[in-house]
Amino acid sequence: MQNDDVYYLNYNDGRNNFSKLVVEFGIFSLAVFLMFLIFGLSKYNSISDKAFLIGIASTQLGSGAGYLNGGFLIAVIIILILQTKKIQ
Repeated sequence: MQNDDVYYLNYNDGRNNFSKLVVEFGIFSLAVFLMFLIFGLSKYNSISDKAFLIGIASTQLGSGAGYLNGGFLIAVIIILILQTKKIQ
């Protein structure tokens, strides 16, 4: 026995962070995506850092429940710190 309403409860939710970033921040979300791209292509960061942090960020971009869930914000902050350390 299953209620038919169960199929439609989360049908129109903004579940992934990619669409949330684009809709809520607009053109400024390009800065976040560009930061991910630069971090991923940088030769100064280790491959283990790239694999771990880009893995978390890309997973949360595709199927994250929010900015504070699943370590998305922590991964973004660590990427930002590693990028600014490289510049200094």
